[in-house]
Amino acid sequence: MYFIGGDIHKTICTFNVMNAKLKTVEEFIDVPTNEEGFRCITRNYNPKDCYILIESSTRTNFVQRFFHHAGYTLITGHAKDLKKINQSRAKTDRIDARKLAEYAKEYYEWEKHRPTDENGRPIRPPFRISRMTDLSEYMERNMTRQVMRLSSLGAEYKRSIQEYMSAQDIQMPYNYRTIDAQRSIDYLKEYPDPALNIMASIMEQTIVWQDELTDELKELLENNEDVKLLMTIPGIDFRTASYFAMQIRDVSAFEDAESLVCYFGLAPKVSMSANKYKSGQPIVRESDSRLRRAVYDAVRSHVRSCKNSAIAHFEARMVSRIGVRKAEAAAGRKLVVVMWTMLTYREPFRPHPIR
Repeated sequence: MYFIGGDIHKTICTFNVMNAKLKTVEEFIDVPTNEEGFRCITRNYNPKDCYILIESSTRTNFVQRFFHHAGYTLITGHAKDLKKINQSRAKTDRIDARKLAEYAKEYYEWEKHRPTDENGRPIRPPFRISRMTDLSEYMERNMTRQVMRLSSLGAEYKRSIQEYMSAQDIQMPYNYRTIDAQRSIDYLKEYPDPALNIMASIMEQTIVWQDELTDELKELLENNEDVKLLMTIPGIDFRTASYFAMQIRDVSAFEDAESLVCYFGLAPKVSMSANKYKSGQPIVRESDSRLRRAVYDAVRSHVRSCKNSAIAHFEARMVSRIGVRKAEAAAGRKLVVVMWTMLTYREPFRPHPIR
């Protein structure tokens, strides 16, 4: 068995090929990051005798698709987990490729033996890996991200306009309740203030783009059962439901609700010393910050829409004990557990779950 580490960049890449004894057999330095460049591997090594590891990057999906279609076993490791690389003092493409090949051997051994600890519980893999996505799934996932980004951008400009108007003591006409309504935007674009005109125009354009992308998403995901299930949660609209569904993708990949909570970056840190457990620790922020922010927004929207739900009551209790910010994180964790349960057992949302 050969273990191959690939240090992939936008235009060039470096491969290190090791044997079972972790001795370098061959190196391919600065080959093009395209199908012709990858033939240095496909021409010289049999797919059945190779185990390839690359680091997550913008070119990951392209590289994954090429090698998988060629019959090779290729895995992609999360960059944060590959500490021999991201915490190394000496860092070159050749060194990184060699360390990736060593990591490939380590993951291969874990996957082959699936070791357990002294209590019989499975030991976690040495690092997290990314699942390969096909082109259509990748496009859908990216579109949901863009919709959420536009939503955040529009909300940011809305706050900026409100702050600017407050500082300049600019008042909206009577009955103009929301700044992001079309007639309010038209009024602000015609107001004799260039800065206010520009901000209003940008906010209007983000709304237009968001609506266009949402319409395209509805055509793509109109038959997606996960999106329909998540939309049964009060306060979660199509945009948020599609974002969560595309981020989770396959709920069966998560063994339990806690693993999904960790994926969302909402698991509390554990601090224990001398048999003393320290509570009130902050969450482990190892996920995309936009994903956590979407969960917090969903919690706030859900509490407003369904004040009698178990999550809303839980959040209200936590606010009096630990404050608003921590209470939102705790309620967000509950919401993610609910989503895992709904998607796993294919059941709609229940405000008061059966005990």
